[in-house]
Order: sequence, then C-alpha cells, then structure tokens
Amino acid sequence: MKVLLFGSTGRTGLAIITYLLESPKSHIVTAVARNPSALADHPQHDHKNLRIVKGDLKNASFVEEQVAEHDVVVFAAGMSTVMGGRTPDGIYAESAKTIRRAILQAQRVSDSQRKIRFIGVTSGGIRPGNEVNFPFIYQFVIKPLFLQPSYDEMVLMEREFRDPDQNAEEIDWSFVQPPRLTDVERTGNYRVEAEKMIVGGCEIGRKDLAAFIVERMVDDETGEFRGKEVTLGY
Repeated sequence: MKVLLFGSTGRTGLAIITYLLESPKSHIVTAVARNPSALADHPQHDHKNLRIVKGDLKNASFVEEQVAEHDVVVFAAGMSTVMGGRTPDGIYAESAKTIRRAILQAQRVSDSQRKIRFIGVTSGGIRPGNEVNFPFIYQFVIKPLFLQPSYDEMVLMEREFRDPDQNAEEIDWSFVQPPRLTDVERTGNYRVEAEKMIVGGCEIGRKDLAAFIVERMVDDETGEFRGKEVTLGY
C-alpha cells in the first residue's frame, strides 16, 4: 500500500517509518516534513520504498494532492515542546479539517468504491476517567497548566472524524490514544483496549506504539480497530 505519514520527523514518526519499511507488505512510504534534512540521519533514509517530501499541513492544496495519491494516511504530528510553554496552534484541529476534506475529495472523484484509511495519534490524556492512572502532580499541575490546550485540540480532531455530521460514515478512521510515551526498546508486551481506558497503563514505548500502528492497523485487513479509539499501555 501507499502510506502517507504526517509527523515523520518526531520520535514516534521516525519509528513508524522504520516499521512501515520493515513490513512484509512492502509499503511505499511518503514522509512529509517541513525540513526534509531532519530525516537525513534515519537509518533507512535512502530506502527504495521511502519518499521524503517537503510540505506543511497548513497548505491545503499540498495535502489534497498527497492524500489523493495514497491508500493510508497516518497522522503522528504533535507538539514536542508543549511542556516548554508552546500552544498547539491548530496542529490537531485544523489539520483534521484539512485531511478530512482531502480524503472525502479524493474518494468522491474516484471511479471505484475507494476508501482512504486514516489513522491518527492523539493521547490517552483526553479519555474521560483516565486520571486514575496518573499521579496527583499530573492531574492537578501538569495537565491543567501545560497539556490541556493540546488535549482540547485533540478532542476536536477526533470529533472531526467521528461526528456523523462530518460524513464520518464515509471515512475509514481509527485513533490511537497512547499514555505517556517513553524511549524504551520495543517489548511487544502491552495491553490494548478499544473504546475504554487501560487501568494502570500509564506509559508505552514509542517503538511499541509505532509497531502497533503498523502491524495492527496499517497491515491488518480484518478491520478490528476501524471506527474506534484505541488505548494501549504496559
């Protein structure tokens, strides 16, 4: 399949590239980056199935052009410096509108019953009741002071695809809501739940997250997680 990846230069995005290229499905991967040189150090930057494209989610015509050429769109972009005081600046909410419109447009001009798959990475922090998994300092300091603006935007992003008024039934979507991300090596040993939180699962490694997205969502043809919000954790 042809897979389009937004957020390719982040630590999660870099891992997703690795597992996509290692998949037995032989995916053709397009990694979108505002600064393509940021991918120069990726071990597989010269892989024959990897195409690195300079672009920006704020450019609607660029997004439409790229989406139309692919079978799967993975959104793993995010705010790596939220804790430093930056705000999300529309990265989730506005990107969702742009990508959704691009998917619908591409599907409607196609002669076949084509459906472009969308897989978005948000956060377990937006799931109601998740606070029981996290310590006091997260609940009453970190989340309200630093993370809430991003969480609010993630909610809007998911709503853009889930809401029946937004043609949700026309889009093949899934969201992954990971807890705190770490840089441990892949374990392959984690819990998965659809449409509910994992009690006690307060962290997951980026490599395990990336492998899950590729193996259980992109590669999977059963549709197990289609139209669902999925959480995972150790």
